[in-house]
Amino acid sequence: QRLKDDGGDVSNLGLGPSAAHQMTYQQQTRYSQPGQENLGQKELSGSQQQGAPQDMQRQHVQTDHQKNEQQQHLHQGRSQEQPSRLQQHEGRSERYEQEARERAQQLQLQLQQQQQVQQSLSPSYTKRHQRRRSSVSRENVTDELRQLPQLREVQLQDHVNLFRLKLALCRVRFNFDDLAADQIGKDLKRSTLLELIEYINSERGQKIFSDTDVMEDCISMVSANIFRSLPPQIPGFDVEEDDPVLEPSWPHLQVIYEFLLRFVVSKEATAKAAKRKGVVDQTFCLKLVQIFNSEDLREREYLKTILHRVYGKFMSHRGFIRRQISYTFQRFAFDTLRHNG
Repeated sequence: QRLKDDGGDVSNLGLGPSAAHQMTYQQQTRYSQPGQENLGQKELSGSQQQGAPQDMQRQHVQTDHQKNEQQQHLHQGRSQEQPSRLQQHEGRSERYEQEARERAQQLQLQLQQQQQVQQSLSPSYTKRHQRRRSSVSRENVTDELRQLPQLREVQLQDHVNLFRLKLALCRVRFNFDDLAADQIGKDLKRSTLLELIEYINSERGQKIFSDTDVMEDCISMVSANIFRSLPPQIPGFDVEEDDPVLEPSWPHLQVIYEFLLRFVVSKEATAKAAKRKGVVDQTFCLKLVQIFNSEDLREREYLKTILHRVYGKFMSHRGFIRRQISYTFQRFAFDTLRHNG
């Protein structure tokens, strides 16, 4: 204004007429007086410092508002997740029910197939033959063994039923005191046992031992043949000097012992499953120890190998087997003074 009153050029100040009029009187006097520039900066910084707490309060209000919004979103998300979880649970229950129905249908189909296979494989396999095979006559067993096909001649789904049927027929023992009696039945039983051994030696045949019912049938067949009353000992017989007495039924016993050895060493016949089913129990181990008194050296060699395998595989029977062997030694030392094994 002084420049303007003195007739000076206002345009040299770098401000146009409109901008000069817009400046307030306080601003003009602040910048027109010398030494007031620092004072203006201090007032400006002071005003900024006074506005800082207000800005902090605004930021806190904004953050609180954002937190409230986030919590609302979380509550809304949880409320939306609950119906979805219920739907998933309902879907799982429906799926489990459907799977259970499918399993029941599969079991029914398997039972029907087993019945059809039994009827087609052995017409004479009636209800009276489902009892203990010792009550069945040797003539009927011979006829049934002759009618049964071999395992390689039937379909894969019929192997289990045919295998179990052959095991049931092999429980019958023949009279070997008369070598000429029932010669056809003896040959058929031996050939059937050799066929079973050939089948379980294959990879496909080993998987059949995973079925607990098959395991039970195997041990039942073995027990019916090898556990027998031994002949009375000949008085004055010396094991070291006299010739050994051979078992007349060894042609069958050898094959059965070989079958038992394959069963024990099989990885599919697990100790846990056999123990749960009660297949190889303490009674079975006790009879194995007792049959060591057999006069046939060949049988004792098989028993030694099999008992060793049973001792190594079934750890829960180790203490029982050691006690029974100790009782045998004590009976020999203080009672009988004689034992073949």
